[in-house]
Amino acid sequence: MPKMIHDHTQIGTADVQLMAQFGVPAAFVRILLRDAGLPIPNHLASSDADTSPGLLPDEEAILREGGASGLGAGVTDTSAKQRMMALDLMNECKALVDQSYGLYEVAKRLQLSSEAVRACVSGEAPDLYAFQLDSDGPWLFPRWQFYELGRIPGLGHLLSAAGESVNPLVVSRFMWMQSIDLENDNEIFSPREWLIKGFELESVLMLVRDF
Repeated sequence: MPKMIHDHTQIGTADVQLMAQFGVPAAFVRILLRDAGLPIPNHLASSDADTSPGLLPDEEAILREGGASGLGAGVTDTSAKQRMMALDLMNECKALVDQSYGLYEVAKRLQLSSEAVRACVSGEAPDLYAFQLDSDGPWLFPRWQFYELGRIPGLGHLLSAAGESVNPLVVSRFMWMQSIDLENDNEIFSPREWLIKGFELESVLMLVRDF
């Protein structure tokens, strides 16, 4: 997985806005806003009954389902762990943007015209994945879909199975993270590694359909 730079000293409005754009649970956004002394927008505010900076019950349940641990610890310990998780998520969001390729860089890597790259993204059967932070912003192409020889094998089928509304942060984390369902000769691979190795595509597609 791409290396993330953990600079926790500065938290700005743009950082927490980016987290919200990527669908990070509002509780984490509230934690960092409070930590930075920034105002909390109404749409991110917790209920009157929740005066702590921690997670709401439904947000905690989502994290438990995702394998998060330490959520039942003491108040002080839990608050510190939640802040660290929030900071890690913030850096993960920033890394995804910072380490994505732009349109012209992708065109150069694939030896295609910019128009051809746009067609690969927006056609009826896309075989490149890009996202925009704003409706009129530049396209960003996450690194997971590229390797030395070009696009990872089976990318078009993978994107078709994931659907158009797939969250950039979710799919990026999925593609870089090793999965016990992708094992060969006692070695566990990430979906990206699995496809680059040339193993059968269906195992990855089965995991994608569970998004």
